[in-house]
Amino acid sequence: MKEKAKSHLIAFRITDSEWEKIQEATGAAGEENPNEWSRKQILSLLSGPDYLTKNERLLFEQITSLRFILGHAFVLLATQNLTEKNFKAVLAEATRDSKKIADHFMAQRSAGR
Repeated sequence: MKEKAKSHLIAFRITDSEWEKIQEATGAAGEENPNEWSRKQILSLLSGPDYLTKNERLLFEQITSLRFILGHAFVLLATQNLTEKNFKAVLAEATRDSKKIADHFMAQRSAGR
């Protein structure tokens, strides 16, 4: 498949400190070219779930995991099944599956539920 022509240019100036941070992030991501890394970062914002940044996604996962824990704890409490073992199982599931839980809530949100 032929790549589409890239006919637009975005340019902006950054400080030496910002450049160093970009170079560090580029290397940490396993990339070599800071310009290409920056391009990928900008375009990923346009294709991600509701345009969440990496930090926003992390916070979203933590919040949805907490909602998962609370919801399951209340169900366990209401059904008189709240034991240390059951609660620890819920905590382990929330920790292990935080991305899946966040994806589930994001899908519900996108579907308008």
